[in-house]
Amino acid sequence: MLKTLNLPHGPWKTLLSGVWSGREISYHENPDRELLVMIYDRRGESLRGMVFFMVKFFSLEGKVGSFADKLGENTIVIQKKTPTFKGAFLAVTTTPEYVKFSPRALLGSAEKHFAELETKSTEARKASEDFELKLIDARYAQLEKTNELFGEPLALPSVVVRKEGPGLISTELTGRVHLGMTLDGKKAEEAVKSMLLTVVYGPETTLALRVLMEGCVLNGVSGVVFDGFEKVEAPNPNTEEYGKYGMEIDPLGMPVRKFRPGTDFFIELALLDKGLFGDITGTGHGKEIELIGDCLAKKPTSLDQLIEQLVVIKGEENKYFVARAVRICRLLDLAYPGLFSGKLEPKEIVAPWLKKMGRLAIVRTNGLKPGIRKGVIYCTLKTLYENYRKEFSGNSIKLLAIVKDKEVFGKGSTDLDKKINSLLKMSGEYGIGICVAAKNELDVDPEIMQNATLKIQTMEANSASVKEHTKKAYRIRLRPPLSAM
Repeated sequence: MLKTLNLPHGPWKTLLSGVWSGREISYHENPDRELLVMIYDRRGESLRGMVFFMVKFFSLEGKVGSFADKLGENTIVIQKKTPTFKGAFLAVTTTPEYVKFSPRALLGSAEKHFAELETKSTEARKASEDFELKLIDARYAQLEKTNELFGEPLALPSVVVRKEGPGLISTELTGRVHLGMTLDGKKAEEAVKSMLLTVVYGPETTLALRVLMEGCVLNGVSGVVFDGFEKVEAPNPNTEEYGKYGMEIDPLGMPVRKFRPGTDFFIELALLDKGLFGDITGTGHGKEIELIGDCLAKKPTSLDQLIEQLVVIKGEENKYFVARAVRICRLLDLAYPGLFSGKLEPKEIVAPWLKKMGRLAIVRTNGLKPGIRKGVIYCTLKTLYENYRKEFSGNSIKLLAIVKDKEVFGKGSTDLDKKINSLLKMSGEYGIGICVAAKNELDVDPEIMQNATLKIQTMEANSASVKEHTKKAYRIRLRPPLSAM
């Protein structure tokens, strides 16, 4: 635990600390009775970072039942009834995020979370007006009430063990994914290891992909998805069908980190050659790209470094092409600031939030041109592949990558197409599960279809056919998702 906590909006005093589900956790209170929660990520004796979020409490007076049903995300109602006290409290929490352990990162996160806390608290106050409910900030509530809350050892962990956040969820790592129910009423399950190369195809693949991803995360397998899954952080509000599918877990939001181009993920120049550079940028394969290729062999880490290497190329016959190459680099930097000037850190993507759950990394590529988008996917998969090749082997899965763009896994003939397809086929050897989704099986490279370890063909409504490569195909009804869609 941190012995001192010098952060904005304090001073913060330690209220409670200990070990929860195998992780160190601490709660800190400021004079306004707001709470700061940190779940620590230690590697040996080294503190790498923490899951960080803030909580604001209100005392509730009135009928809270209908109000609780209408509350937005990251809100919890705590009710307490003892022989000497009866009351209710509202906890409004910020969205948990993983923060590297550094003073600068912690300061920035504290300010961001405080602003989010104020916004959500204002929304809660407005919502309470529609229910004639009195919402009293904890700092102004009667002392006896706040003492009942802050002096209750079980009340504070309840803001962590919640449905809509990563939380300290207790799940058994069964190694099996609950897909739904067979037509004769039996639970349909497949082993996580069967998803080394999965193809999902049919008119609508969204539900099947969600079910597969949730099953992996609950089994400690992190996921990477390129766009989509917009509401995945929130629990599914529609649970009417749960009983029909043998659902043994409450609705649950998935732990998520979202990555932005040029800030959190990159097209790493050190992974490119002239052919890949030309395919990704759409600049062809002329003399200027050959010069860029010569410089890429020196492994520059940014477009500025690439330009520095270009401008020192000698020879009158190269002068015109050097100028063209420099212009290409400068235009790329203007169009995609920072995207070609960074290196992806694999552990930022694959690190699980907590001991028994994986995490979903959503890589935002919307708005990028097709070639640039394919470049992002290639560099992400290539970085993960090289990282896992050093650490893992065998048929266990440490990560599931979901790719939904047929332009990426189709039958293209460029250098970029060939290298992406090669990665898709080989990644399973090193613990990277690949899941591709398409409207039609003809959209998928034939070799991927032939080597698939699991195929799911979606049909009308939630009906699907499942074919694990060692078994016969069978029909199922896909279960409802745990998270919102």
